[in-house]
Amino acid sequence: MKQKISLFLFLMTTQLVIAQNVTDAIRYSVIVPGGSARVLGAGNAFGAMGGDVGITSINVAGIGDFRASEITGSISYNIPSSTTRLGSTQIGSSNDGAQVLIENLALVIHTKPSYSEKFVTSNFAFSVQQYTNYNQVYSYEAESIGSITEYFAGQANFDGFYDFESELAFQSGAIFDDPDDNLGEFYFSDLLDEDITRKEQTIERSGSYNELQFSWGGKMKSGLSLGFGIGVPLISFEESKFYEENDIDGSPEGFNRLNFNESLTTSGYGINARAGIGYSLKNKFRIGLAYQSPTYLRLDDLFFTSMQYDCGDCLGTPLVESPTGTFGYGLRTPMKFTGSIGGLLQTDELKGFLNLDLQYQDYGANRFNLTRGDNPSQIDIDFEEQQNFTLQNDLASGLSYSLGGELAYKRYRVRAGFTAQLKPFANELGTDNIYGTGIGYRGNKFYTDLAFQYRSLREGYIPYEASIPERDLFLNNEVNLSKLVLTFGVKI
Repeated sequence: MKQKISLFLFLMTTQLVIAQNVTDAIRYSVIVPGGSARVLGAGNAFGAMGGDVGITSINVAGIGDFRASEITGSISYNIPSSTTRLGSTQIGSSNDGAQVLIENLALVIHTKPSYSEKFVTSNFAFSVQQYTNYNQVYSYEAESIGSITEYFAGQANFDGFYDFESELAFQSGAIFDDPDDNLGEFYFSDLLDEDITRKEQTIERSGSYNELQFSWGGKMKSGLSLGFGIGVPLISFEESKFYEENDIDGSPEGFNRLNFNESLTTSGYGINARAGIGYSLKNKFRIGLAYQSPTYLRLDDLFFTSMQYDCGDCLGTPLVESPTGTFGYGLRTPMKFTGSIGGLLQTDELKGFLNLDLQYQDYGANRFNLTRGDNPSQIDIDFEEQQNFTLQNDLASGLSYSLGGELAYKRYRVRAGFTAQLKPFANELGTDNIYGTGIGYRGNKFYTDLAFQYRSLREGYIPYEASIPERDLFLNNEVNLSKLVLTFGVKI
């Protein structure tokens, strides 16, 4: 199992669909808070505020600001789109994958404690929140020198046969041992050094990162708020990759076409803890400080590959399939610290707030546990050490920040804000930006909010690792996600 690091958010090569690697660590540790339309509409900038269930993923102390019990829920309409480029040339695009999803469901139980005169509230919240939806489809078509069969031959020659890649290539005839070359067991493909092939691939992803949250928050007469919570992540991820290659200038006796399909399914669960404090100063300024522990995940991978090879001299084109592979492992994602400061506006006609959140996270603190069984193999021990070394040295630590606010006139609200998300790789510049805006209405017993969020990021992608590095087909996939979120709440 190998890996390759890119300057972009994610990089997946053909072998990575069945390996625990930096891509997996980033997928499950780059988490954007949100949940409710109010928080999303303010650009996720809400850490010093409170009274909304979306606060549980930023500063759980904000649960103490509820002055009534509530039931609330949010649905979202997610519209992903992508554009794939080779250099400056567009070679693919997709607008598939739009979905209607449940963004969050929550119950808040408000009480006025009788056990202490210092506390004004003692509230409990039970919620399920979706952090990330992985639904995405994209495809591309490109022509370049070289073939994936060179990668399979190199794997067989230098790393040995691998059930899910080079073994299939040998069984299908995509690579072979020439008994007349006097090189022993040395494998070749039908492609000549300068042959140009047409490469087409479709990648389909689905799944989500959800979290069950159990939270308590209390507010004191002094203006101090305290909060504690437990999170139970529930993860599902599926990826299918359909790769096709055609020789466009080879001989009629040699390579014609190859199909290589990969499937990965990951499921898992975990646990984390969080704590927060907040303070209101003369009802004009608010500050907050929050901590979330590392998240401990238990993950299980199920993977499968198949290949079909056709050439001029081939006797038929059989489909060959790998065994079904399974692997269970652990992943510890980093802790988070969030500091918040906000100002409140209160006049006879207008009310509102402006909030700034700063969040520190060290992505390099991700750690795999690939040896959790009773008798781990030396291969797994060595691979775990290699992957954790890569995580520590190649991933970034630093600050993300969110700035946003809300303006209220009578029963109506308008909101806007943005988040500048830290990029996970240490050698990346800039941030991934998330923009939000929204409106809301507050009745005596009922409220509703509507938010729009826009997010853009880039993925680096290499279909396979070429035998000559200069032939790597490095693709830039620009992914945009538009999200419309509607929240309803009822006070009980």
